[in-house]
Amino acid sequence: MSGYIGPKNVGWSEPDAGTFSLSGGTPLYKLLVTYGSQPFNSQWDQAEPMIRSSKFRLGEQATNTKEAEEWLAISNPALRDGLLRNS
Repeated sequence: MSGYIGPKNVGWSEPDAGTFSLSGGTPLYKLLVTYGSQPFNSQWDQAEPMIRSSKFRLGEQATNTKEAEEWLAISNPALRDGLLRNS
C-alpha cells in the first residue's frame, strides 16, 4: 500500500469502525488522499509492482454511503450530482 498510494497515515489508514467497503463488505483500508494528490515522491502510483485484485480494489472504504442509501431508497434527484462527483 505504501508504494501504491503513500505511507500509512499519509495516503491511507485503517478503515473507520462501522463503515462499508465499495462492495458492501468490511473495508480493508481507507484512502486519505484523492488519486493523484499524494505528496510528490511519496509513492509509485500505478507503476508500483503490485497485484491489485478485485478484492483489494473493492475493499476501499466507501464514502457518501448515507447519500447513496437515500438515492437507492427514494431516488432523490438533488443527490445525483454529488454522488456522480463522489464529493
